[in-house]
Amino acid sequence: MTENIREKIKPIYKELKGYLLQVPLPKDTDSLIDHPAIFDQLNKTIDELNACSGNNYDKFRISPHYQEAGHRDLSLIDYRQKMGGLISKLYQTNL
Repeated sequence: MTENIREKIKPIYKELKGYLLQVPLPKDTDSLIDHPAIFDQLNKTIDELNACSGNNYDKFRISPHYQEAGHRDLSLIDYRQKMGGLISKLYQTNL
């Protein structure tokens, strides 16, 4: 990874760490996130990361489940796992 790309990714890495710090620990395995802005924000950050790095981080995208009447939700555990995995992956790029 070139220094130029590393410098572009570093702020995204820190942004993701900030997001993860704001996500509460699940109280139980059924804890859900039901705010579309939260999953949309992460997916847009992944788009930005893909564009500036030239790599594909789509496996860390959030895919909420659709419920009745178009309501979307996501397990808090799933969200934290995706975020933690992405942060760890970026850390391994020597940021």
